[in-house]
Amino acid sequence: MFEHVNKPEEFIEDVLNLLNKNGYLVLSTPNPDSALIRNCPGILELPPHHCIDVTKSAFEYIAKEYNLEITEYLESEMEFWEWKNYMKAKYNTDVNINSHYCEYLKERNQLTGKTHMVCFKKR
Repeated sequence: MFEHVNKPEEFIEDVLNLLNKNGYLVLSTPNPDSALIRNCPGILELPPHHCIDVTKSAFEYIAKEYNLEITEYLESEMEFWEWKNYMKAKYNTDVNINSHYCEYLKERNQLTGKTHMVCFKKR
């Protein structure tokens, strides 16, 4: 839900004030660096409702700015529906489920999915 926050700095400060030392903050957002979002801009914005895009470098900036340790960073694997939309946008063609599923299985580990997650530890 972090991508829906109008004032991210205030949100982080409020959450950190509630956390004990060594407490954890986990944020999961759409990943604007994913192949799906890069090739299909706006696919997750129907209707437009996200206030901010949060990149991996933004998570790193948050860690530095608020003296947090990143204990884990994960990117989701691309799901089949994402891959179909990615292929359609990239090659301007519809993807037949039966004939392209093997291609998807080969490529999915090389392409990041629509979300990513970071776990911060308060120092």
